[in-house]
Amino acid sequence: MSSVALDSTTRPVSHPVREQLWSATKPISAALSGEVFAAVVFSLRTFLAALLALFIAFWFTLDEPRWALLTVYVVAQPDSGLVIAKGVFRMLGTIAGALASIALVFGLSQHGVLFLVVLSLWIGFCNFAARAVRNFSSYGFLLAGYTAAIIGIPAALDPNGAYPVILARFTEIALGLACAGLASRVVLPSNLTPKLVARVNALIDRVHRFAASAVGPARDRKLLETARMQLIEDCVAAEAMRSNAFFESPETRLLNRPLRDLIDRARHMIAVALENFADFGSPAHSTPEGLRSSATLISATENTPCGNGAAVSALVHAEARQDFDDALFQLRVSEAAFRRRSEAPGPIASRHLWSDPVLAALMGVRSALAIAVTSSFWMATAWPSGPIAVIFAACACSLFASMEQPVKITLAIAVALLLSVMPVFVTLFYLLPLATDFPSMAVALAPLLLTCGFIIAVPKIGALGLFVVAYFEVVSEINNVMTYDSVGFLNTTVACFLAIGVVLVLFATFFPETPIRVARRFRRQLLMHLSRLARPGHSDIPAFEQALCERLGGALARLEDKPQAVRKCFVCAESALSCGRAIDRLKAAIAAGQPACEIAVEGSSLLRRISWTYVNPTRARCITSAWQARALRRRALAAARATTGTKEVEMLGAVVAASEVLRSRILEASLFMPETADVR
Repeated sequence: MSSVALDSTTRPVSHPVREQLWSATKPISAALSGEVFAAVVFSLRTFLAALLALFIAFWFTLDEPRWALLTVYVVAQPDSGLVIAKGVFRMLGTIAGALASIALVFGLSQHGVLFLVVLSLWIGFCNFAARAVRNFSSYGFLLAGYTAAIIGIPAALDPNGAYPVILARFTEIALGLACAGLASRVVLPSNLTPKLVARVNALIDRVHRFAASAVGPARDRKLLETARMQLIEDCVAAEAMRSNAFFESPETRLLNRPLRDLIDRARHMIAVALENFADFGSPAHSTPEGLRSSATLISATENTPCGNGAAVSALVHAEARQDFDDALFQLRVSEAAFRRRSEAPGPIASRHLWSDPVLAALMGVRSALAIAVTSSFWMATAWPSGPIAVIFAACACSLFASMEQPVKITLAIAVALLLSVMPVFVTLFYLLPLATDFPSMAVALAPLLLTCGFIIAVPKIGALGLFVVAYFEVVSEINNVMTYDSVGFLNTTVACFLAIGVVLVLFATFFPETPIRVARRFRRQLLMHLSRLARPGHSDIPAFEQALCERLGGALARLEDKPQAVRKCFVCAESALSCGRAIDRLKAAIAAGQPACEIAVEGSSLLRRISWTYVNPTRARCITSAWQARALRRRALAAARATTGTKEVEMLGAVVAASEVLRSRILEASLFMPETADVR
């Protein structure tokens, strides 16, 4: 073999460069290979659990073993803790749906139209309740709704055999839950707790870096805003993961309280930095010497317009810095307690999630309309596949409404079902007829179900694989004795597409969740809860912060492709957080009893006006409230100059800082006004 000399222009890439390229791409390829391997393991585990459920259902000669198989795929999750959590709430929802089915069938099965009307109302009510809660609790309410359709409609068509049908469906669903949970714990289990701990540790590290950047001398406002939005979304995701991991193991339950405290403190740190980072870094007040007590700050300035402005600015800076330091200290205490696997000192923070009754009502009405439209078509045409259309519409409308951008999801699933018609047809009419026993049936089912299981494991498109499995189970009617009816297959397929079409039209036309509407409802939620916070009574600012961040995370998820809408929602959240903390500070100062009587009375009057203003804000009301806050600030500052008691001066200083922040934020209330709420 002859050697060929290469000059510098034809020489291949040198070995060090190749090493650098390989080292740069290695983490990406490793991550992709890890995700692919996890998806393959999940698909195999779910398929084995489905086969086990199907085999046991065949063994006990249950009426429709397909429901056991479908249940396995419905509750399938990559992590065992998620499977158990989803299974628990699915069982609770199944029990509630079965009881509702019993009441409907035995009370109204003789009156077909009335039965369908009450069924639609029940599903609408369950979907309304599902929108008011989060995570798998929401899934439990959804399941209670459409389980009544799955069990109740077939039972109502045969009232004499209704009880065996209801019992059989419940048994098949329970069997699927048991097999899914067993497989998730035995076959290459993937525990959620290590992932949760790693995620929280990474979140805390990022919060510390964010806090340092927020008060640092070289801060970039745009980068900080992007980081804050991502941190809020990560906090919401970590909290959802924590609540789901509770069911995984006793060790996880022991970690539950420290993890909850740590996530709460991280969220509080983000909220404080989100509110105050723009106020930090002032040359006169960025050092500890410039942030002394309120008495020192007030006495260091003269009673002139310029001096009063400097005093107010100094007090606001001092309060902001104190809040920041307290939040950082609490975060470190909770972090140390988490490292020791012990509970942080202090009471458990209360939790009050915000639920929008308007959106929940629309979800319920939309679901009821989907049942009513498909039921009317069934009753008018006496179509044999009408019950399937009603059941599929109930399931689709319930499940899609809880997802971000339901119109796109529904359209994507319609396309996925259209593409899956041929593979399902081949599996049903060409592969399954070749099966002579259970192992050969498993081989025939493997290509379709393993592919769907792999798709379910992919986060962004998991719903597509799940609905393909549901479509296959509906049209196949897998049983001990199989019947192959091409006409029935065609009718069932048309029924499924009819249901999806009805749901798509309702999502697109009946008060669709457009970016404008989502942003407007989010701002309305902020106004409503700020109004409640300003009312007399106990002020629970940690619960307010937690609920606001959770609601903001949900709004950002639904507006991810609308940057301008995301920006406006985030600015509104920033203003609402700052206003809420100022309201809490003013109420605390008044409740302490230290300020003069007239200052306390004027402060209470200001809070009542703010509460009334935020109910229905207008420019005139906002300006009036801002002037009242300015007058309170001026009176409190004058009273502080005339007072010698340190405690009273401290409280009056808190009133001055709170009233100044309120004045500034009330003037920003135009962000919330309907006439400026359009998002394009």
